This record gives sequence, C-alpha cells and structure tokens, in this order.
Amino acid sequence: YVIPEIEYQESEEIPENKVISQSVQPGSMVSQGSTVKLVVSRGAAAVEIPNVVGKEESEAVAILYEAGFKVSTDTDYSDDVEEGFVISSNPVAGEKVADGTMITLIISIGPEAKKTEVPDLRGLSESAAKDKLAAANLKAGTITEDYNDSVTAGCVVSQSYSPDMEVEEGTS
Repeated sequence: YVIPEIEYQESEEIPENKVISQSVQPGSMVSQGSTVKLVVSRGAAAVEIPNVVGKEESEAVAILYEAGFKVSTDTDYSDDVEEGFVISSNPVAGEKVADGTMITLIISIGPEAKKTEVPDLRGLSESAAKDKLAAANLKAGTITEDYNDSVTAGCVVSQSYSPDMEVEEGTS
C-alpha cells in the first residue's frame, strides 16, 4: 500500500477530480508505506460575478470585462430602472463561474409607452372636453375658436386626432 498526499489545484486544461501530476512516475517501484503526492484538478478557476444591477451600462460592462468575463447585452422595458441602466444579469451576481464566462446584461429602455384611445370631443363644452381628455390620460393641445353654424358656441367643432385612434398617454 501507498499513502496518498493530495493537493488540489485549479486548472483550465485538466477536468475536475483528475490527476494533474504525481511525485512518482507511473510504473515506478516504491516501498510499501511510501507517500505519493498527487496534484488533483479542482477544474477551472471559479470567479464570483460582481453585482452590476443598477449601474450605467458602460460602467457595468467595464466592471465585468475587468473581472475576466465576456459580456453581451439585451434590452427590456422597466418602470423602475432608468433608461441605460442594468436591470439584471444572467448568470446572476454572486454566482461563481469559470473565468471568461459570457454574462448577459438586460439594459432598461425605460417604461413601456402606454396607449389610450382618443375620445370623441365634438359637441362638448371646452371644460367637458378637457375632463374627458384627462380621464383618458391625455392633454388639451392648442385651442382655437372657429365659427360653425351647426355647433353651439363654446363647444368643440373639431379635434386634431380622430376619435378611437390609439395614441401614447400624455399626448396633447
């Protein structure tokens, strides 16, 4: 019998739990009870992914490159994260992965524009039209007066967006 003395070492080339080297050459005779030193692979060096969530895109990419990672980006809408800043990463921060692993960052493009239907304002008083616009999350644009013999004075004759048309909330 021999007494193994095992040392573990990270290796990019030798798979985990495989022998990298040994103190005695294969096929050599050794005395019973001798110590044979083995260096066994732990596998590739594990590097912890830094937390870059909430950082500006260019800063996050620089941090990850400096830590030895490859970086790709994708985008998504976010109501909570400012445009141009990191929403999340995959794999996630804190996970230990091999040096050179590809990290995908999801970058905010800001909140998704919400759409609303333009109400029909024709024939309404100015205040009623403004109330109806506010209820649809829209604003009154430029108001001009025009004579029309079929519409009561002070009421809406025409509007710049057609009724039932979809526009972004906040449109004037």
